[in-house]
Formats: sequence, C-alpha cells, structure tokens
Amino acid sequence: MFNFTAIVSDGLSGGAANSTNRLTLQLHNNGFQVERWHHSPPCKSHPNFYRSIDPRKKRPPFERFIKNVSRSFADAIRRTRQIQSLHNTIENLKPALLNFRNIHNCGLDHGALLQLSSDIPIVWTMHDCWPFMNHAFKWKVNKDVSPEYAVLDTNDSNKLNRKLLYEKRKDIVLVGPSNWICHEAKKLLPEYIQVEYIPNGIVTTEFSPTPKQEAQKALGLDTRKNWFSFASTWANTRKGVDLIPTAFKELNCKNLGLLCWGGKPELNQFPQDLEVIYKGRINSTKESALHYSATDFFLCPSRADNLPNTILESMASGTPAIGSNIGGIPDMIIDGKTGYLHELNNPFDLSEKLKLAIDNSTLSKEMRNFSIDHILENFDIRITSNKYQNLFESLM
Repeated sequence: MFNFTAIVSDGLSGGAANSTNRLTLQLHNNGFQVERWHHSPPCKSHPNFYRSIDPRKKRPPFERFIKNVSRSFADAIRRTRQIQSLHNTIENLKPALLNFRNIHNCGLDHGALLQLSSDIPIVWTMHDCWPFMNHAFKWKVNKDVSPEYAVLDTNDSNKLNRKLLYEKRKDIVLVGPSNWICHEAKKLLPEYIQVEYIPNGIVTTEFSPTPKQEAQKALGLDTRKNWFSFASTWANTRKGVDLIPTAFKELNCKNLGLLCWGGKPELNQFPQDLEVIYKGRINSTKESALHYSATDFFLCPSRADNLPNTILESMASGTPAIGSNIGGIPDMIIDGKTGYLHELNNPFDLSEKLKLAIDNSTLSKEMRNFSIDHILENFDIRITSNKYQNLFESLM
C-alpha cells in the first residue's frame, strides 16, 4: 500500500474548494504525501498531485436524456457511476487514508462511504451540517418566515445510511472548521464518534495588508470616504446580503462607500447617496487582498455560516470585520477587538455597528493590527496543515 492521503471533493471552485486547495498545497509543501482527487475536468495548470476521477464536463448522453424524464433517476445513475469511479481509483492507487471534504455535487453520500473498505481510515471534514443532518444549513429571513433549508436529502434510505455509517464505521473521524459545527455534530452523533476541531487556514504570505490609502488609490476609490466591503460566491439570503441596504438606509451615506465583488447583490436596493462599486468576480489572490485592504471594514451578515473564508482573507489583509453572531463567525471576530458582532437577522443592529466603525476610526487602526495577529496565531495555513498532518499520521 502506498503511504499517501487522498483528499476527495466535488469541484475546484467555491469557498470549500478554496480551503481544500490551500490545505492540499501546504501539506505537499510540508513533504507530506497527498493527492487531491476531484470530480471535475482536469486542468493543465494543476499540480501533478491533482487527479480528476470524473473528467467529464457534462453528464454522459444517456444520463442527460434520462434527466429530462426524471432528475432523481438520473442522479441515482450518476451516483452509481461516480461511486464506481471512486472505487476503481482506490483499488488502483491504494491510498492509506481518505479525507472527504465537500462532496455534495459529485453524487457521493453516506451510502457511498458505507461501501468503502474498513481497512482505509476515513476523515470527513464538515464544511456544513450534512454529514450529521439532512441539510447543509437552515436559516430564517425574518421572524415571520419559517426557516429556509439548503436540503441535500429527504429520502428515508439516506437517513438509514447515515445511521448505519456511524454504526459500522466507529473509527470515522469528523473534523469541524468551527467550534459551532463541532458542538452541533457532538449533539447528534454517537458519543464514540471522534470529532476534532481544526479551522480552515489562510495563506498569510498571499493575503497580507497593503496600506489602506495606497490600496484605495490603486483601485480608484475616494480616499476621503469610509469604505466597507462585501464579497461572497453567492450573494443570497443565507449570506444576509439583503440586510446590508436596510442597515445603510439608517445612516448618512454622503461620505460612505461600499465595495462589492463576487456574487452580484441587488444594487438598486441601496441608498442613492451611498457610492456602491461592484467589481464582479475576482480570481486573483493578489487582487482580492488589495480589495480587502482598501476598505475599513468587511461585512458578513450571514444568517447561517460555518467559518467563512472571506473573513479570514479580510482579516489577514488587515481589515477587521462586522459579522453576525452566528456559526463560526465569533471564532474569528472578537467583538470590539478584531471587529464587531451584530444580532442575527437584525439590520438595525448591523447599522449600529456601522456607526461604531465610522465613529471610532482610531480604534479601527488597532483592530487592523489585532486582526492580523489573530489570523497569524490561529488560522495560518501552516498551523492548520500541521494539525491535519498529525491527525492523518495518527490514523495511518
């Protein structure tokens, strides 16, 4: 058996994929034997330890035809195909350990993990709640609306497979990037299941601060204004993007600006006197760090979240954050020190925190330094990779 760890996920883009890429690259740099298996087409620019185990850009023709008739049946065929592909890759390469990450879109589920040989240790990193619940996240838009769910399975068979997985594989280890998700998992899983806390890491040599005015001039921002920022892969209600315009409507926005990138928010919802600049999607780490550095505070009013990479990236770039007191956000935002926490689902409390940020400009300079130190001491990718390496080696 070759002594390497296979890190298995669906694709190579998005928040979960970014944190997985950072971990894989750092483990490799540490000299640890690792391969990154993914269910997406290969790319010539990828390192040689990246391996596509489902290189198709589209489903096979038969699956596409069946999908027009029954999506659930087509998904069942896809799961069977991708599970077989995983089994074949394991049989051919014989990894010493499997670390599953974000596997929603590749068709793998609890039943697929149940089929794997018990000779290979399994570590499952919880990017959301699905490993121990039937949904990724649940959230409320407001008090009058019932919770919304990002539902991943509702059928009885997968509920049974989830139960059987933890009964059969008592040796499985779950890793939570936040204290919150570790706590939630321990409440619902059998006591004998090992749950470890290892936060996502950030490459602090890439996300590093640029002097604020220098960054603002490079981006063409008015240096006389207080600038806030918002970025997310998807600008949706789970990320609380709809709370931001309401919060700004409580303020005099004449000397304020909002810099956005990633998913596009509803720009026509913001006050007319607020300067809003939308930069689209940014793929360059250097450019992202510059955008974070150019603003005074980063906004993350999520209604449900684990450990958002955007806050890690912002704080590593020297910009403190204002975020909701939910999920793993308090792991990063120490209220009054590395930013401000606001009440969940409350745009008016968010507005109060915006006022604090505007009024306490001297304190915000201290927060920038505290934010950088907090990331370096707790979320540097080198710290994260060492914790994962120690865990993998103890199981192998």
